[in-house]
Amino acid sequence: MKVLSKNAGELTAKELAESFIFPVSRTSEEIKADSEAIQKLRKESSENQKDDVSITLQLLQLKYRIEDYVQKNTYDEKLTFSHFLKEYVLLANKKQKAFAQEIDMKPTELSQILNNHRKPPYGFVIRLEIHSNKTISALSWNRLIEKENEYELIHDKDIWLQESKHVKSTIRLQA
Repeated sequence: MKVLSKNAGELTAKELAESFIFPVSRTSEEIKADSEAIQKLRKESSENQKDDVSITLQLLQLKYRIEDYVQKNTYDEKLTFSHFLKEYVLLANKKQKAFAQEIDMKPTELSQILNNHRKPPYGFVIRLEIHSNKTISALSWNRLIEKENEYELIHDKDIWLQESKHVKSTIRLQA
């Protein structure tokens, strides 16, 4: 680096630049290799961003489908909590075992929930909200469970028969 003997106002732009920047001499092969490396990094970054954007859009789409469904007055036996959870796991691009590990659950328990053989535990919907980075709220997941519970309460005749055996008398109402 040059020792500046002139005042800063008397220096040319080139002299100012040379006093702060160390000159580097590189061969054309080094420049080409660096250029290719930068191009490769940009391409990888762009592809990762496309994947991230795609997952984000799909996640939002799932969120709105859940919200639309829970607001409807009709119940569709195909659109269960486990149905939407299966979609979520696929969207996350995870195998069931890996997903179970990410939310600290036994793979067998997750499998039972996914196959509609077991109701999810109480805090499970909170884990899903956290896992989705708060994109799909625990309340939305819980509303799916409640919609199923309401349907079962209304349509499960066996439970009504079973529970009616435990009621010894009813309140008498005047007409």
